[in-house]
Amino acid sequence: MHVPDEFLLDLRRLLRSDGMLDDVEVARRRWRVSRIDDKSIFGDDARRLANAFRSQRSCSFYVARVCDLLASAPVTAYRFDATEGDVERFQGPSYYDTNLDDCLLFNIPVSCVVFRPGVVDTTIFAGDAGFIREIDV
Repeated sequence: MHVPDEFLLDLRRLLRSDGMLDDVEVARRRWRVSRIDDKSIFGDDARRLANAFRSQRSCSFYVARVCDLLASAPVTAYRFDATEGDVERFQGPSYYDTNLDDCLLFNIPVSCVVFRPGVVDTTIFAGDAGFIREIDV
């Protein structure tokens, strides 16, 4: 799906020009942050993330590459159901073009995001208290 302009602008506000999450914007939204020291989101982590998206009344989530979000061209994002299976599925071989790059997982309207790095590094979850509570269970 093509990300509608109003949501694209909202997502871009959350990213610095270097592609990292903007801590100032996250704080402005009064969001909380949680981190895991890995890029992989499988098993319990996938279940918790699916529950966290559902806590935002989102039956689905979207994944887009950060470099695409920062470019001026229209952005295509993949849509997935907010289930453990789909959280794991986007990390599989069918989506290597996305999951080998830094990517952002988000809902529409945007009430939370997940910055997932393309290399093995820290995954950052940002959202309201309810979203983070599901991540940190």
